[in-house]
Amino acid sequence: MWRIALVGGWLLCAAGCAGAPTGSGAGLVFPEDAADAAAAGTLRLIDVRLPRERTDPRIAAGAVAIPFDPNDPAPFVAAVERLVDGSKAAPMALICEIGVRSAQARRALAAAGFTDAGSVDQGYGGWRTAGLPLHPAAP
Repeated sequence: MWRIALVGGWLLCAAGCAGAPTGSGAGLVFPEDAADAAAAGTLRLIDVRLPRERTDPRIAAGAVAIPFDPNDPAPFVAAVERLVDGSKAAPMALICEIGVRSAQARRALAAAGFTDAGSVDQGYGGWRTAGLPLHPAAP
């Protein structure tokens, strides 16, 4: 069953969607919607992969890399808070290779009080399938 809502100007697929991350309130953002919103400047796109997970050195167009370590989420949460100038309501979409790490990162942000974070559906797999642009990651 699909439950879709418009959140922060982008489509959000709520828990219960096919392929949705587990956990209460889990949300997916379709890759095309994340790309369009990032290009329009209406949401921040955050690549949460650890350096050792980067089988492809490129990054989604418009994304900033902030690695998420589920064993120590505090540095990630602090970096995101700096990125959005402390606005815990800032719209953002998190992306990793297949969606697992981004769902974990989304839950860490929610636990820290962030209210408008989603996970890109199927991660970079979905991004590439949609033919969306990739660029070299900043050093």
